Amino acid sequence: MKHRCRLASPHSPYRWTLSNPLATFALVVLTVCFSSPALAQRLASLNPAIKTAVDAKPHADEIKAFVKGQVDALKNDKAPEQQQRAREALGKEAGAAGVTPSPSYLDLYATTVNDQLLPLASEKISVRTRLNAAIALQKVAKGTSSAKLAPVATKFAQDPCVGVALWAIKASDSIVQALATAGKPDKLTGAIVDAAKKFADNGDVVEEAYKALTFDQPLVNEQSAVVVTADLLRLFQSRIEQYATTTPTRPELERHGTNFLSYSRLWDTKEGKKQRGAIMQQLSNFIGLLAQHASGRPESVLAMFEKSMAAGKVLALGGIRNEPAGFAPRSRQLGR
Repeated sequence: MKHRCRLASPHSPYRWTLSNPLATFALVVLTVCFSSPALAQRLASLNPAIKTAVDAKPHADEIKAFVKGQVDALKNDKAPEQQQRAREALGKEAGAAGVTPSPSYLDLYATTVNDQLLPLASEKISVRTRLNAAIALQKVAKGTSSAKLAPVATKFAQDPCVGVALWAIKASDSIVQALATAGKPDKLTGAIVDAAKKFADNGDVVEEAYKALTFDQPLVNEQSAVVVTADLLRLFQSRIEQYATTTPTRPELERHGTNFLSYSRLWDTKEGKKQRGAIMQQLSNFIGLLAQHASGRPESVLAMFEKSMAAGKVLALGGIRNEPAGFAPRSRQLGR
């Protein structure tokens, strides 16, 4: 029997499904608990010489056989420990476990993982398998930081199960970085926003979506701006529209949008200039709606109102010349 993912409505009581924060938290805890040193010792692995090869193409068949073996194990819902080992093995071979992988190997490995995981991104596949595959994807993306994983990340981000979509968006953080470095717009950023809108009441999904589409001001340039700005603005707008009738879940998350959209380096790019009118309009809308919410609202809204006023300088000065006040930038590098 296929596992089913029941999606709770925004106003229903908490249920033990993959669509509420409790279930999401439990999935994260289980993932951490099962990633033990003892488990790592039992994982399948590739020859270290393959991982360090300057040109990994001659080893393509061996890499494919390894990845296919682990993906086949992910499909076996009757053997959860086997699934667990498979997803950990896929992640382990994407990183520097004792050796430093060559760029050629990382590129080929990411391509192979993408191709092998894509068939699992289907509603015909059980939720358990899809969830394990999405977790494995996140581990591989973190290790390879490869744009070659964008197709499968896009598919999993479109999953109707919130747990699967969440892990796909977490994986997208590293993938979008690679796309931004190369200046290559991709469907992935749009899929991230669509997932955040679909699961608008899930703060974890919204947070990961914002994180995937933003980075620190020094890393904003012509290449990165064209990759993320339009979809980040779309995410920000979808959140602002909710303030017209209610206070969205975790309103403090809007700082990611206000900070990035008010960066002077963004405004100086061609994409920033193209989007300037839309950015100013959304920031103006946000400040106006927050002012209406400030009276009698939770402290998080009041704090957000105060911080958002820094973004208001954009409307008067045509762009902030430094990091917005009250914001501690998160460390992030584009490319490796």
